[in-house]
Amino acid sequence: MKLVKSIGFITLFTVLLTQLSGCGYQVKQGGAVGFSSAVLTIGPGTQKGVKDSLIRQLKAADIDLQSSNPKVEIILGVTDYSVSKISSISPGKITTEFLKMSQRFKVMDAVTGKELSKGKETVSRDRKVDHRKMTAGQNELHALQHAMRQQLGKQVFNSIQRNVNTGQ
Repeated sequence: MKLVKSIGFITLFTVLLTQLSGCGYQVKQGGAVGFSSAVLTIGPGTQKGVKDSLIRQLKAADIDLQSSNPKVEIILGVTDYSVSKISSISPGKITTEFLKMSQRFKVMDAVTGKELSKGKETVSRDRKVDHRKMTAGQNELHALQHAMRQQLGKQVFNSIQRNVNTGQ
């Protein structure tokens, strides 16, 4: 009888968990960040997807981006992007490329002007390019670039989360 109750409980738990994830419910991410408010300064050459991803991370951590008295200023620099051909199979038909995207950032104490943190986060991907299927290749490239920008925003947030503590 205990086995039947245990199986019933596990089944019920699994169904509820599946239903929650299927309806779009997400456990709040983020965690403790060393400040409660920030102003975001976007430098020329910062890719919009990186900025948008970072804003989503900050909002998920309940960081007030509209404060008239922000604790920190987060400055995003140029988003660097490069593509390198690393191999060629069947010259002119299939090549392998290495994609690299980097984001420089700095965090300043908005009150004292003291630098709290700075860094550079990097993501990379490789892909095979079949030059006979350029439309599919371009779609894949755009999807990879989008994913890289999203990941960079998350990595910048995680680095700030690890390294910045203003004592609020």
